[in-house]
Amino acid sequence: MVLGAFEPAGEIESSEPRPWTLSPSLDSFRRVFEQQEFGRYFLNSLVVAGTLVIASAVIAFLAATAVTRFRFRFRTTLLIMFLVAQMVPVEALTIPCSSSCGTSAS
Repeated sequence: MVLGAFEPAGEIESSEPRPWTLSPSLDSFRRVFEQQEFGRYFLNSLVVAGTLVIASAVIAFLAATAVTRFRFRFRTTLLIMFLVAQMVPVEALTIPCSSSCGTSAS
């Protein structure tokens, strides 16, 4: 994506793909800043991302405080489930299920 950002428009659409460009250009960046409301879109993204990060941190802090401070039934089981969930890589969760995942073709 980074290399593609520096390629001229005609080279991106060429039928002979190259791993790098022979004539890097900043035209794509110039076009984005001149033609579209990039500042507004970027600010919207920052506001949404910042709000979600702060909300997630507050919720995670409150949940962690509840788990560490209070004694309740199945507390150890919950902590083990958290550990197991963190040990599974995110990529493994995105693998599609095969035909033997509970649905039968009979």
